[in-house]
Amino acid sequence: MIKNDFLQMSEIPVYQIQNDNVTLEAIKTLITEEMGKKGLSVLIKNDEIKSGGLFNSSKTPCIVIYNSNHQKDYIKYCITAQKQGVTTIVTTFTWGYSELRAKEMVAQHKRESSVLGNIFSKGASKTQMIEENFYYQTLEEIIIAVFNG
Repeated sequence: MIKNDFLQMSEIPVYQIQNDNVTLEAIKTLITEEMGKKGLSVLIKNDEIKSGGLFNSSKTPCIVIYNSNHQKDYIKYCITAQKQGVTTIVTTFTWGYSELRAKEMVAQHKRESSVLGNIFSKGASKTQMIEENFYYQTLEEIIIAVFNG
């Protein structure tokens, strides 16, 4: 279960789809297939978003997309598909953090704050940063393509 407070709206637009057949399972299948075509492995799990307090809480079904090789150290994507009449509203959130990005931000701060920091501060591996950013970019492009039809 994911607490609503931990989620952030992603850069991916909110989609309003006029189709009763849009389900989280269908979305899960499409994203898994498209990521596989790109040679990138994802793990997609069913979960719930919990909103509200102890006595006034609600739960919204969602799917959570993890990088299969970096389940704990990459940002995760969370997708909901809520029905309102014949319209399905699909929203994508992110949650968690990237250890690599955090390491790079700390190193960047040290480089900018002192001469010694500039000399001795090691940031994240450029190759790893490129791989991680490629994963996020590809996943976001696929999510957008899935909903743009």
